[in-house]
Amino acid sequence: MEKLRCKLNGVCNLNIERIFAIPCVALGIFMASRIQTFFCLLLSVVATATAARATTTTTATAAIEAKAFKDITLTPARIPENEARGDLREDAKEVAQVLGVEDAVERLRREKGNFSNSKELQSVRLMCLWKIFIAAEEVRKVVTECQFDLAQAHIALDQLTGKKQMVSNMITTANFMQGGTLGIVKQSISFKNSGKTRARVFRRRAQEIAITSFSTGTGLAMLNQMIGPVWSRRIDCRPTMLSHIFDENYQPADHQISYLWKFYSKPCPGYTNNLTRRQVLVKHWQDFGGVNVSNKNLVDKVSADVEDIERENIRILSTRISLLNDLVSHIEEFDASLYELHKAITN
Repeated sequence: MEKLRCKLNGVCNLNIERIFAIPCVALGIFMASRIQTFFCLLLSVVATATAARATTTTTATAAIEAKAFKDITLTPARIPENEARGDLREDAKEVAQVLGVEDAVERLRREKGNFSNSKELQSVRLMCLWKIFIAAEEVRKVVTECQFDLAQAHIALDQLTGKKQMVSNMITTANFMQGGTLGIVKQSISFKNSGKTRARVFRRRAQEIAITSFSTGTGLAMLNQMIGPVWSRRIDCRPTMLSHIFDENYQPADHQISYLWKFYSKPCPGYTNNLTRRQVLVKHWQDFGGVNVSNKNLVDKVSADVEDIERENIRILSTRISLLNDLVSHIEEFDASLYELHKAITN
């Protein structure tokens, strides 16, 4: 009977070890495949970078296509030769066209020293300054709305991040607790029964406890990595300013008199196919922000332009914050051009 009992214990111990070994082997294969995928991706990135360095472009169009809208500028490039001759900067020229004061600006620049002697020139300059002021106020209005959208997105992101960190800390604490508890039990079994005749059986049981602890720790670690996308919240904010750029058919109520909207509806200098600045921004967000424009559901979530009950997670909120900050920086390019035009007619 004693021999039969030992054989049964050996078979049970072997089955338990196999049960715990199978998830460990599967986890090892999974991690190995992920590591292999990472290194393959790393090698492809290095190869792409090396090929990009080796490629030389001969035309401006080829150079623009090579950078693939990752780094864009919505204002015309500066021409130092023209500026050295005293000409107006290219971005200020375009802003003057948008404001409809191109001829007035040229006249004011030609007769700089006659302002005090001519009421007509003073009236012309006052008209130009008034339009620059209106355009600058439009920039401030849009930037303020973007900042409001950013504030709401940051509040929502903080809420989800707080929940994620709380659960992550609980899982980490549970992992340490189970590892320490099972480790104490395992070591106590091995220590107390080290000199007994059936020490081999107790060592097997101790190893079973160790395998259980290792498997539990691995599972909790994987769970800790997977809880990020789980947390989500209902989209309860208004559509952000991003929806005005993504929607090609959108037009504000004052689109006929809005200088900023005219600026963004004009073709962007330096890009082929007469792409407007709004279209260039969308392509830029597709390359820079990784937004799949063809996925309408994703675009609606990122811009918070949803009609039904939709939910957003940390990834959606992070993308929205990144795109809103990028939009603010490019809107302020128009403000910088207004400042250059202001200097040209006041200095």
